[in-house]
Amino acid sequence: MTCQAVAVTFVGIVAILSAPSASAQARSYTGPFAGIEAGAREDHVFFDVANLDTGETLSRYYRAVGPSGGAFVGYDVAVAQNVRIGGEVGVNIGGGRPVARLPDSRRFFEEHPRYGYRLSLRAGYLATPRLLLYATGGYGGNRYRIDFNPGIPDIHQWGSSFIVGGGMEYRFRDRTAVRIDFKHVDNQASQLMLGVPIRF
Repeated sequence: MTCQAVAVTFVGIVAILSAPSASAQARSYTGPFAGIEAGAREDHVFFDVANLDTGETLSRYYRAVGPSGGAFVGYDVAVAQNVRIGGEVGVNIGGGRPVARLPDSRRFFEEHPRYGYRLSLRAGYLATPRLLLYATGGYGGNRYRIDFNPGIPDIHQWGSSFIVGGGMEYRFRDRTAVRIDFKHVDNQASQLMLGVPIRF
């Protein structure tokens, strides 16, 4: 056997031994997990503002972006070799502080995010044995502190609505991964977070 043949055989054996087995792939991204995350959150509020002098109505979103952090726990189940379905509960703090102003720059509303919660289901696909792509949907809400509100009706410190989102998770060790996760709470906030899930 030539040296070239020996090298090819050695590379082939290493590839076979290092490749994940079907059973190992079936077990990946299953069971309970928990982790922490940090990133940015954009909070927004919508107002119809009427100019009493001209009768003109100004309708717009007021937005702000700020740092955010949180924690999450969940559970995934394998429903096929490459398909995962699971659920997740999360809490977060921080975010943006929208300030609404009149056309003459006078402030008429300001809110400060305090904390929030997320209840979501997710469906994922194993693009590779270590990379999970997923979509999420669910329900969540946020608690705000209203610092300035001169009698605007229907403004509440708690807001809740449906959630849509998605992300990707890469497992660089058997039980540890890193993920990029996006979630949008309708008419309230959008967040992009970098998380570290740990499997148990």
